[in-house]
Amino acid sequence: MHAHVADSSPRRSRRRRSDELEARHVVGDGTPIVRGMRIALGQRLSGWVAANRQTISNSDASLDLGDAARSPALRLRSCISTPLISNDQLVGVLSLYSTKANSFNDDHRRIIEVVARQIAHTFARAIEFDSSSRRDSLTGLPHVEQLEKLVHSATENESALLFIDVADLKGINVQHGRAAGDEVLRHVVRHTRAGLRVADILFRHTGDDFIAFLGATDGETAEAVADRIRNRISQHPVVLSSGASLSVEASVTAVASPRDGLSLKDLLSVARQRGASQASPYGGPSIH
Repeated sequence: MHAHVADSSPRRSRRRRSDELEARHVVGDGTPIVRGMRIALGQRLSGWVAANRQTISNSDASLDLGDAARSPALRLRSCISTPLISNDQLVGVLSLYSTKANSFNDDHRRIIEVVARQIAHTFARAIEFDSSSRRDSLTGLPHVEQLEKLVHSATENESALLFIDVADLKGINVQHGRAAGDEVLRHVVRHTRAGLRVADILFRHTGDDFIAFLGATDGETAEAVADRIRNRISQHPVVLSSGASLSVEASVTAVASPRDGLSLKDLLSVARQRGASQASPYGGPSIH
């Protein structure tokens, strides 16, 4: 089954002064078509789910996405959608779409409802970060100071952090210029986000590294996500303004809470030790 995932977060529409859902976190084929789409509460499938706080499954995807569902890039036929509720407040809707009719069964319904309960709090915090003015000017990511509160609030449940460190960014800046280094950072952010799951949140840490928060995640799952991100970054070269492509690498180290620590400081310390022990020789970026 191929599923296209969209999380729609509530927002206040200045144009119509009514509550709307906006597709903010989208994963799957045709992502640019769906991202940014808005649905009024009570309207279409996701809007009905938001207003009534009930799951619906196997409705026609075009009833939610309109003509976009029938586009050649998507060809979606069925949808399952469930509300995201945190502290009795609606924070969004999780909708999955399939290219097959009647694609979702009772097991899928139970799973998506369990997942929604697990990630709703993370999405609530993500909405807070989205509205914050404390964002990195280069990447648009929230700064790591905001991560400390998130780690603290998740101490009662299993969670994980990924530390993504760009290899030899200083050397890239010296050899190819600061603009190339900035493009490398944006490249790492794009492919890290593509490798993360829909509820994970990425933060800017220092000049050459980032931290991703993975809520309700065990160590084994975090390692799998880390491998996916590491491979995406190394397999996709950066295309510079000159037209040349630059191959870069990044170390991606996973740590889990409470196994490796409870505070961000402790987790960062473990990640640095683990990253140093797992480091492999790197000959620097190569131009193609």
